[in-house]
Amino acid sequence: SGIRSFTQSLEQSRVDPLIGLTTFTDRLYKPSQLDICFVLDISSDMQPEVDGLRDGIEIFANELEANGIDLNVGLVTFNNFDETGDAAIQPIKFSGQFLTQKYSDIKARLAKIDAVGGGLDESSFLGLTVATKQTFRPASKKIIILITDEPPLIPDGEVKSTVAMIDTLKSFGASDLFCIVTPTNNP
Repeated sequence: SGIRSFTQSLEQSRVDPLIGLTTFTDRLYKPSQLDICFVLDISSDMQPEVDGLRDGIEIFANELEANGIDLNVGLVTFNNFDETGDAAIQPIKFSGQFLTQKYSDIKARLAKIDAVGGGLDESSFLGLTVATKQTFRPASKKIIILITDEPPLIPDGEVKSTVAMIDTLKSFGASDLFCIVTPTNNP
């Protein structure tokens, strides 16, 4: 049978089959509902990342849905708070809602973004805080993906410290936070 041959191949590789099977079965878990929020730095040097998310969002979302995941996606954009004020941090709404399953709408919105302004210490903490204040489905697994190229501004608006940011994220109850940080070319 397939499981026997799988176990034998694990043993030949000197892997304990019980550990291998546990790992294997854990990988089969799929949440019934998944809400992913992208928190995206739109300062001037981030245009390639904005374009990359725009070009890949539908493929990314459709692949998850093809694997049986009930997916909703949201988007928060941010820049340097000191340079552009409160408007620097925006939860993007789609038909009045933060989360959407119309990935072409997200792609179209990203296509309108011309990354401008910024500098050092963009408002990633304030962007994350705004994300945690949005409406997510109660039963969903919540994932936040932060995409930036700068360290966070501290303090940042209402976020006074890294500890305060961590407390906000814990209270929100996100399942996972992924930080994608592209290094700058600044000396």
